[in-house]
Amino acid sequence: MAPNVDYIYWTFTAAAQSVAAFIGLLLAGYALVHSLMEAARERDETLDEIYAALRLRFHRWLSMLAGLTCLAIVLSLVVVYTNRWEFPGKYVLVALVALIDLAAVVCGLAFVVNTSHPSRYMLAAERVLAQRRPDLKLSGESVPVGKFFAILARLERAMRRAVQAADIAVESNTNGRPPSFKQLADALLQNERIDADLHRELIVIGQYRNLVYHGHVSTADKTMLDRVQAAMKRLEPLRGERERERAVA
Repeated sequence: MAPNVDYIYWTFTAAAQSVAAFIGLLLAGYALVHSLMEAARERDETLDEIYAALRLRFHRWLSMLAGLTCLAIVLSLVVVYTNRWEFPGKYVLVALVALIDLAAVVCGLAFVVNTSHPSRYMLAAERVLAQRRPDLKLSGESVPVGKFFAILARLERAMRRAVQAADIAVESNTNGRPPSFKQLADALLQNERIDADLHRELIVIGQYRNLVYHGHVSTADKTMLDRVQAAMKRLEPLRGERERERAVA
């Protein structure tokens, strides 16, 4: 027995309106989440790489969801318009469009779960770290993460000493924190205390540090530890060089 055509009419009219309203509410919620993420990134510069990865991931989700939603609404309206006629495959079309409407709602709920996940920064850091493994040329040999951060702290202190020795004024962050790792590297480059090659190396080290920290990993790669130590050696001559310049002056 074929379903009543009035039942199909009202069901798919409501479906088109409901899907559109649901996606509208979802986008409003995402706008709030996005503003909170942007505020967190402004407060903490170490979230830059993770924020960029999350934005790209959420953009892909939204693109897929927008296409699926558009298809669901248009096909629902097609079912409503063609409901007046009987033709072969009519109820196959009805079933197919119902599944598309359901898929749009399920995908929207999945998007909400992903954007509001309390561990989204950690999960994003793990994904980015895995994606960048070939670029970083990691050896796969692990060292305790505590040892990595201890050596990295010495590198950051060496950068601050180099900035102070060169009498470089670096603005503090708006939240009152001292200059970040990236700001120190940029200041040294802009004042010609380091070359572009060392600056790129310091930026890569800083990015790796951010991913390891926010990814809550228990080990770091020995290759990156060696790169930190090599960068420290390249910074050591800066203090003596500045003292010689003062003596000449």
